[in-house]
Amino acid sequence: MRFASDAQGRFRVALAPGTYTIVNDGGAPFPRCHATATVPAHAYATITITCDTGIR
Repeated sequence: MRFASDAQGRFRVALAPGTYTIVNDGGAPFPRCHATATVPAHAYATITITCDTGIR
């Protein structure tokens, strides 16, 4: 499934309960990174995806 974030980087996707891996597309300037989300029954899950560009 593909989806996009809004201008603030937020997104909302309706999913069945379960555990999911969220992966960005690796588009510039971000490297490919991911986060795992566990969606409980009848509730939302909140995750934060942190990407390290390596730029210092």
